[in-house]
Amino acid sequence: MRINVNTSLKYSFATPSDVLLAVEVIPMSDQKLIQDQLSISAGPTLHTAEGVDGLGRRTWIKGAAGVLEIHYQAEVDIQRQARRTSGVNASLHEDLPPYVIPYLFASRYCESDNMAAFVQATFQQDCLGDKIEAMSQWLYQNMTYASGSSNETTTASDTFFARRGVCRDYAHLLIAFARAAGVPARMVSVYAPEVSPPDFHAVVEVWLNGEWYLVDPTGLAPIEHMARMAVGRDATDISFMTIFGAADMLEQNVEVTFA
Repeated sequence: MRINVNTSLKYSFATPSDVLLAVEVIPMSDQKLIQDQLSISAGPTLHTAEGVDGLGRRTWIKGAAGVLEIHYQAEVDIQRQARRTSGVNASLHEDLPPYVIPYLFASRYCESDNMAAFVQATFQQDCLGDKIEAMSQWLYQNMTYASGSSNETTTASDTFFARRGVCRDYAHLLIAFARAAGVPARMVSVYAPEVSPPDFHAVVEVWLNGEWYLVDPTGLAPIEHMARMAVGRDATDISFMTIFGAADMLEQNVEVTFA
């Protein structure tokens, strides 16, 4: 399955600010990057940095000022089959690779320590892969997808009580549930052609039986069509654009289509 990505961002900066971008597709065994290009309007200097967990890269824009235009386009072959977590056993904690261990802990937006009692009472499956499947179903059945119902400060606990949110909120809550059950879970930003309206999309990866399993708790996009951009503990680590200063968004357009 081949997809094309075209992303355009246009922001206005009143004063010079540093910007960290995470919009580039990660070259991985199940997503082959055929070609890509990141470009910006004349002026600022670009510097690259390794992505979280050594996956892909992020790009610094030094001293963005005035009107800044950013364009990213890519062609990606997705070589991934749909996989469910049901029936998959958990990895023993003592066997976890060092980089996976931090994904067991509560984080800024995923307060898994607040979810322990609910998770223990609600999800009683013996197989942790089955438990993850049940958690995803709970979210699908009990949550309402509602644009504008949350903001950049909304946490998993907020979402749990509101029972509504967007992809970011669904992902945070599933991560909090999984970690409360002792399953490492991380947040993943992806490009996905089925998402409507087109935008950056947030999903989850859980660590079971020695590998990561992609899960979309919103059910909006098949995992076999997604292209990962960034991974991390929560939205803090996967933001497509982190501005160290202030800026106004003038335009933002994300197009992901089948080739």
